[in-house]
Amino acid sequence: MFPPELVDLLLDFVHSDSTTLSACTLVCRYWLPSARFHLLSQLALDSASVESFLDDLDDIDTGSLGNVTSLRIEGLDLSTAPVALPHAFPNLQSLCLEAFEANSFFVIATWISGIPSLRSLKLSGDWDGDDIVTLPMLATVPKLSHLDLNCPLRVILGWFLTLEVVPVASSLVLRDIWGEESPAISRYLAATGASLDSLVLVYPRKEVLPLDLTHNVNVRSLSFECYAHAMPRIVCETLVGSGRENLETLHMNVLGVPPGFPTETDISEWHRVNTTISALQFPRLRSIQLQGLQYGGTRVTQLLPIQIGAAIVASRDL
Repeated sequence: MFPPELVDLLLDFVHSDSTTLSACTLVCRYWLPSARFHLLSQLALDSASVESFLDDLDDIDTGSLGNVTSLRIEGLDLSTAPVALPHAFPNLQSLCLEAFEANSFFVIATWISGIPSLRSLKLSGDWDGDDIVTLPMLATVPKLSHLDLNCPLRVILGWFLTLEVVPVASSLVLRDIWGEESPAISRYLAATGASLDSLVLVYPRKEVLPLDLTHNVNVRSLSFECYAHAMPRIVCETLVGSGRENLETLHMNVLGVPPGFPTETDISEWHRVNTTISALQFPRLRSIQLQGLQYGGTRVTQLLPIQIGAAIVASRDL
């Protein structure tokens, strides 16, 4: 019989290999209680397995579901899922819903409100309709520290802003930003204020509008993702209206880099980035990451210390 401390040490060592971990629990059955957390803490259901899981949900031991702290579901129609599903995981901290569908935003709001232990939420999908005015006031929303949203932002952020206590994330990823979304995004960013630490802004469309970050004075990591023609402008205009004291890293992910980029015209535009950074004097900015995604899928990353930020405009081999 191994001492409990040694068992815990061994299980921690093999926890990332589920096959080995399962084998250990079969050989030494008394290890199973200690191994449950590692075996069941993360649950991922794709479109092929989610239906069978839902069919068997009533027969699954509730104690086992209590061990799940991270849940990822792909391809689920939330409107047809069992009403009790969000409540089946009492200790869930991280929820990722990929390629989901719903017949109304109320379904999404019910899911979010039904998991009080939730701290990290990633949504990528859509729902029918965009009316937030008629939503019933749901009692509470979890204290979310991380939000990754690829869905109609004006609806979900607009709903957050109607709540008595706005869920303020310290880490925020906003995808598919465009004109109609901007007012709600700006209001939510103002509401997060100094609590925001990391911000990722993704502009997958040709239209880009800068956002006001003057209230977000404690952002340490700021990332942009948009097309090459718009990147210098969106970066410069956003930086001018941002808090500067605590920014440490600036990431730029350039989409659709054409062959031969940058041209002479592009170089003059990228000079604006270097000039803006120098003029604004970010005292803690230590690195700039420039990443280009070329047509055809080639991806190359450059890590640029702030001292050689001018390399951005000289680089011709993104």
